[in-house]
Amino acid sequence: MGTFASKFKTSYSVLREGNYLNGKNILLRLRSQAPYPQSDADEALFERQRSLLLQARQKRVAPIRDDKVLADWNGMTIAALANAAAAMQRSDWMKIAAEAFDFVVKAHGDGERLRHSWRDGRRTAYGFADDHAHMARAALTLYEYLPDKRYLDLAKAWVRTLNEHHWDPERGGYCFIADDSDALIIRTRPMADQPNPPANSVMIEVLSRLAMITAEAQYAERLNGLIGAFSGEATRNFPAMASYFTGLEFALTSLLIVVIGPPNHPRTHELTNAILGRALPNRHLIVMAPEDSFPQGHPMHGKTMQDGQPSAYICQRGVCSPPITNPVALSQMLQMPQQRPQQQAQQAQQPQPAR
Repeated sequence: MGTFASKFKTSYSVLREGNYLNGKNILLRLRSQAPYPQSDADEALFERQRSLLLQARQKRVAPIRDDKVLADWNGMTIAALANAAAAMQRSDWMKIAAEAFDFVVKAHGDGERLRHSWRDGRRTAYGFADDHAHMARAALTLYEYLPDKRYLDLAKAWVRTLNEHHWDPERGGYCFIADDSDALIIRTRPMADQPNPPANSVMIEVLSRLAMITAEAQYAERLNGLIGAFSGEATRNFPAMASYFTGLEFALTSLLIVVIGPPNHPRTHELTNAILGRALPNRHLIVMAPEDSFPQGHPMHGKTMQDGQPSAYICQRGVCSPPITNPVALSQMLQMPQQRPQQQAQQAQQPQPAR
């Protein structure tokens, strides 16, 4: 038994003097000198030993657990999980992201507004700006990968809530609390990053995405007002404004990439995978069926498949490339340095590799 215990302690970094504070040990294999994984027999033994330790620990009074559900934190997690699922082609992760989103909508939703937290069927007061901003971003992220217009509609609804109840008409920017919340001495408009990015940073990306998707002037106008409201902060507090500059970069360099093709067509999937195979943080992807269309006034209005083949378009600042039907050519184009839209269009017109 002594040999087995010694092997366990070596593998989990257990020291006589402790590997943590005050002579305490935390079981940790990441910094262990022992190889990982070990033989199947040893791993099975470790599992039984961990079970014995768990049984002993369960005799103690468990610490209080904070298990409330927060709308803003779930919004961040959902967006990250959906992006990871698309990049890694993990449909199970995408399913979890969609289920988490649906739960927040059901548990926190109240008309076009969200409640901040939920626990055991009880909800708190109306959500803050961060709740609506992060969930709007999560909705638009899911809208990239799942063919359900409900995500776009919910994102628009939460943006309307932010504009109606949180926008500061005098100074610009979104206030943390709503205009119908309990009166405070001042309604703050956070811009500096805290544990999570503030709504005023997140909304730069959200409004940019909505402007690209819909071509509606209201989103572009509100975006310009939001960026301008905090432009002077850059000279005073730029180390705390990483999220603001990330959003600003998205607004200035974002690409709308549209793939038009039957959902089950192999070439549609090849074009989509060529896009997902590139690191494009400033991209918004739309995959649409041939019978769908963009509204008038949108740069993609009237564009369809080329010669009956699934086709991709790259749009930036209101200008779209000619249709691209070859996934290799599309991948190569996306690998190129950022160019002006006119240069992108010229590049797309050059001869493509044979299909």
